[in-house]
This record gives sequence, C-alpha cells and structure tokens, in this order.
Amino acid sequence: MAEHAEPKAAAAPRGVDPGSLISDALTKAGVLDAGSARAYGSLFSRFMRQQRRGLQLDWAKATPPSKDSVLDYGLLEPCPDKDSLHQELLNKIAIVKLNGGLGSGMGCKV
Repeated sequence: MAEHAEPKAAAAPRGVDPGSLISDALTKAGVLDAGSARAYGSLFSRFMRQQRRGLQLDWAKATPPSKDSVLDYGLLEPCPDKDSLHQELLNKIAIVKLNGGLGSGMGCKV
C-alpha cells in the first residue's frame, strides 16, 4: 500500500505576511470587522512562523482562562428578539470542540 503524504499549505509570496492576506480576505468577505481580522491574522502569522521553525505547543504550559474572562451562562441577558441582531451575533459565535476528556483540566464544568 502506498504511503499517503499530508498536503502542505501553499506559502504566501516571499515578503508577504500570510496573516495580512488572511486578514484582508476576512475583512473583504465581511466575516470579521477590521480589528478582529487583524488580530486573527496576527495569531495566524505567529502560528505559521512557529510551524516553519518546527516549534510545537507545550501543552504542559497551557492554562485555563482566568475567571474574569469566562462568563457564566446563567448571568447572560436574554437576546432581544430581532432577526438582524441574531444574524450579527451568529456571525461572531465561536464553537470550541474539546477532544478527549470533558475539558475538566481546562476548567470546564459539565
């Protein structure tokens, strides 16, 4: 059986920051506002630099988010009944998938 090589991501043109390309595309597509797109592009650039250097995430140094950065679901105000607002909020939602356990090591509660 032939080995299957994992495809490599296309590199940005020399001298072009891949994060800027991503940021511009997200802004033009209306997926993110300019500030959020720049922040995401910056994180993506950092990730790509670390990948090129062969750096790996040290999971032993990963820590749960601070208490003040996580909102208790029960304390959230109900969303107003406006379809336009619902769409705007859905465009900003983040879904986090936890592989493995229940996330208790990261401070998640069931």
